[in-house]
Amino acid sequence: MIRNKTIKFNLDKPEERELWVWLSKLPHGEFSTETKEQWRQVMLWQKEKEEHK
Repeated sequence: MIRNKTIKFNLDKPEERELWVWLSKLPHGEFSTETKEQWRQVMLWQKEKEEHK
């Protein structure tokens, strides 16, 4: 049985709000198995990649 993990965000912190907005654009359930910090690294990598286009 797979259990979803709850990731809590403090939306008063700009970096957490930015991550929440980015994650909310992904397909539902996409980030349930990863940690918030891992997804933050993915988000930053994608932003950097887009800036160099």
